[in-house]
Amino acid sequence: MEDELIKRINRRDSKAVLLHFCEVNDCWKVLKHLCFHDSDLVSWRSAWLLTELPKEDLQMLGLDVKALIDHAAGKSPSVQREVLKLLEKLFIPQDAMSSYFDWAIRAWLDISTPSGLRITALRSMVRVGKHYPELNREITEMGDEKFLDSLSPGIQAQAVKIFQNLG
Repeated sequence: MEDELIKRINRRDSKAVLLHFCEVNDCWKVLKHLCFHDSDLVSWRSAWLLTELPKEDLQMLGLDVKALIDHAAGKSPSVQREVLKLLEKLFIPQDAMSSYFDWAIRAWLDISTPSGLRITALRSMVRVGKHYPELNREITEMGDEKFLDSLSPGIQAQAVKIFQNLG
């Protein structure tokens, strides 16, 4: 099953085709494993597909959140973005919260990072700030123009709204 799924991912089957394949073959646990794959394409497409699961089903898969953060933080921007989006649907345990927040900060502060990853990282930082309000001041300070100017116009508008809602 894993080899067939990797083959389908590598040939870039559409999301609908891949989701159908996973539903028919109940390969969600295989996707969970493939999120940790060495290939960025396999890793990000696995996370991309898993984000389609309802939160409850995703929680039941028992993803190791800390290991996923550690794995994705060193991967390509596309893997990082999809894993951060996946993590939006998961409970972040206390022992992983610091790694999650630090990774999001690094992604946000790197102005060479694609806008899609940066806005997802900003949403992750705000999520942590809801649990730890004392971090909101630190997050707000990252709304400086030098960090906003490098974003695409649509994403910049989203980021400005997020910072306005924090302050």
